[in-house]
Amino acid sequence: MSANLGDGNGWVNQTYELRQDYENVALGTCVESLIGGNHFRVFPQNGPQADSGALFLAYVLLFGSVSQEEPATENHDIVPDGYDIGRDSLVATAAGETSFNGVTYMTTAANVTGLLTPGSQGINHGISQDGTVALLTVTIIN
Repeated sequence: MSANLGDGNGWVNQTYELRQDYENVALGTCVESLIGGNHFRVFPQNGPQADSGALFLAYVLLFGSVSQEEPATENHDIVPDGYDIGRDSLVATAAGETSFNGVTYMTTAANVTGLLTPGSQGINHGISQDGTVALLTVTIIN
């Protein structure tokens, strides 16, 4: 998957992809394909025109409680409104306070419009989206 982050680098491939592995590194992504799960595609904004250091996430939730992609029998095609559903699910899960490994984080969310034209032009799989970009700010509070 590629994205143009407006940073002067043009269209670039994802830097990495994180997939839910169900605590089984060898077979976890196969399980994800069968029963659903989450994965992120990550793109850093680091070009000469906008070296913000921000990480842009493309979030995919496979046919779990919020259905974004079809099952393997349907070639994992993204359902209509799938990108908006995935964004909203990620924001609902990420916002608020959480702790990991002794560090506490606070995540706030804001919706930004005007950065992405609503519709399907230039969007992977030709799936329409509403043009809203969720900006997540993560702060270490302890």
